[in-house]
Amino acid sequence: VDKLQLLVERNHNKLLFPGWSNTSDFANTPETFGTVALHSPELAEVVSKIEVGEEVKLTSDQRYLCAKMGTKLPFLPVHGEAECKLFTELILKPGKFDSHQMAIDWCERVNGVTIFPKLPVYLRTHFETFDHGQRVRDALKGMAGELEKLAAMEVETREAAAVATAAASSASSSSGTGEGGG
Repeated sequence: VDKLQLLVERNHNKLLFPGWSNTSDFANTPETFGTVALHSPELAEVVSKIEVGEEVKLTSDQRYLCAKMGTKLPFLPVHGEAECKLFTELILKPGKFDSHQMAIDWCERVNGVTIFPKLPVYLRTHFETFDHGQRVRDALKGMAGELEKLAAMEVETREAAAVATAAASSASSSSGTGEGGG
């Protein structure tokens, strides 16, 4: 695409693909891009002590992450029922939420099948979702009485509407026999 774009631009002074950026428009730099370890030395030490059994089956992407991070198991976001239950269990412990300490505590329960190590950022991100869900549940509990009243009012309204519709239908069918034909 780059060569075609350059050819059309050179011959017709017009871009063939106006939204396309040619890679040749940029200067080469000594920078490299890839995956690097993001965890602290303390977390690395705890993760290195995790025993990996034969039941652990990693995908090629997970093996790549392990190789780049220098770990036996990859750091993955909170996912799945077992990890959500573990998160809830750990978050309900007394004390202030500390994502780094939670990541270290989390490693005690890692099995490499349903529970994987976590970076503190993954736990902070999941905490926001968890906290929002807790606030919604608390609000619903506080409004339980009002919600029951609202549901009862809705039932009454539907019943009244059904009676009114039936009455209107009955009235129109009885008065609908024609007068004045003639």
